[in-house]
Amino acid sequence: MASSLAGAKIKRISMADQVAERIKQTIVNGTWQNYSKMPSEAELAEMYGVNKLTVRLALQKLNTIGIVETRIGDGSYVIPFSLQKHLEDINEFILAPELLDDVCEFRKVVEIQCALLAIDRATPEELDELENKCIAYEEYEPEYIKNIGKPPQERQAIIEKLAELDLDIHSYICQISHNTLLYNAFTVAQGTVYQFLKVILKQRMDRYIDGHDNYPFKLHPKLCAAIKAKDYEACKKHYMEMVDHHIIFDNIK
Repeated sequence: MASSLAGAKIKRISMADQVAERIKQTIVNGTWQNYSKMPSEAELAEMYGVNKLTVRLALQKLNTIGIVETRIGDGSYVIPFSLQKHLEDINEFILAPELLDDVCEFRKVVEIQCALLAIDRATPEELDELENKCIAYEEYEPEYIKNIGKPPQERQAIIEKLAELDLDIHSYICQISHNTLLYNAFTVAQGTVYQFLKVILKQRMDRYIDGHDNYPFKLHPKLCAAIKAKDYEACKKHYMEMVDHHIIFDNIK
C-alpha cells in the first residue's frame, strides 16, 4: 500500500511561487492591465507580507513566463503574453521530421475550419489585408524559376522566403477566424508547417521545371476571392489543392 502512494507526497510551494501566483491572478482578472506599471518591489512586499527578495524571485518567474517585464531602474510592467514567442524559442526541441507526415491532416482540420470561419467573421479591412498578403506572395513566387541557374544556396534562400510569405497568409487566415483556440493550435504547429512548406514548395517548383507537373499558380488569390465571396465550397476546394500533398522525406534538408 505504501509503495502505491509514493507519488502522492504533498509538495511544498515556496513563498516566491505563491506571490507569483497571486500576481498572475491579479493580471488575469484585469486589475493590472497590459502595459501598466506595477507597484514597486517594496509596495508588493508590503502588500503580500513578504520580503523584497521573495518579490524579486516572483517577478523573475513572471518575466520568464512572459507576462511581466522588469526594466532596470524603472520598475516592472505587465506585458501581453505571446505564445508564438515561446514556441519560437523551443521549436528546435519539439520538432521532428516524422511530424511532417501529419501536417497535411492537421492543416485540413484546423486551417480549413479557420478559413470557413473567416468567411463569416473577418472584417472588410482584414480581408483587404489578406488580399495584400496574397499579392505579395504571388509577386515573389516566380523568383525561384527565374533563378534556376543560381547556386543551390541562393535558390534555397528563395524557397525559405516563399515559405515565410506562405506561412504568413495561412497564419493570418487562422487569426481572422477569430477563434482563439484554433489560432493557438496553428501557432503551436507553425514551426512544423513552415518546414513542411519549404519541402513541398521546392518539390512542386522542381517538378514543374522538369516538366512533370503543372504548378498550381494563383491559388492564394483564388482562396482569398472565395473567402471574400463567402463561397464555402470554393474555399474548401482551393485549400485542399494547397495542403493535400505527399512529402518525399529523402528530399528534406
